[in-house]
Amino acid sequence: MNRREFLEQLERLLSDISAEEREEALAYYRNYFDDAGEENEDAVIQELGSPGKVAAIIKADLEHGNREAGEYTDTGYEDERFEDRQVPEERKRKGYEGKKDRKKSGWILLIILAVFTIPLWGSVGVGLLAAVFGVLAAIAGIVIGALAAGICLVVGGIALIVIGFANLVTSVPVGLALLGAGMILLALGILFWVAFIWLAFWAFPRVCRLIADTGYRIFHRGKGGQTT
Repeated sequence: MNRREFLEQLERLLSDISAEEREEALAYYRNYFDDAGEENEDAVIQELGSPGKVAAIIKADLEHGNREAGEYTDTGYEDERFEDRQVPEERKRKGYEGKKDRKKSGWILLIILAVFTIPLWGSVGVGLLAAVFGVLAAIAGIVIGALAAGICLVVGGIALIVIGFANLVTSVPVGLALLGAGMILLALGILFWVAFIWLAFWAFPRVCRLIADTGYRIFHRGKGGQTT
């Protein structure tokens, strides 16, 4: 017999009492099995006895109109008119105290595991921080490089344009070539400046914000909080 069969038989045997009394008894024994856990199901059934015995005790108490004599307790349904209780004190030790001991052991194992894995998680954390700073440093280097390249190209382009105008007097082809090269350098310098402005004022702030938001979500979720 298992838990389901026990409760079904008990429900049938209690079909001749009021629905309220029957539901109270069934709810109690359902919770009784839940507290014991599936691993103690057979032991609980052995300790309770047959469903007929349980039903007989409950009915006897109700038929005599003496509810004060019987009550639902932590160790089962007790009736002071019966010498033997349905569940001995050993049930309390094996069920409730054993369950508490298992919970305590679980917490102790988690704490030990956390302590011994600190070096691993510490290394992972340092690696992640290094990766974040590496990405930020790379972006910063690109931004600074774009600015420096833009300045050099603009300065070089202006210089070539000036030299080209000066050479137009002595050699028109050379002057025109220098003017063309200067304008190309000037245009490239302006492009690098546009890239610098885009990187410095759009891309870089968004990357920083993305990294900060990701770190906040991870940290906040680890504390059991909710992000919006």
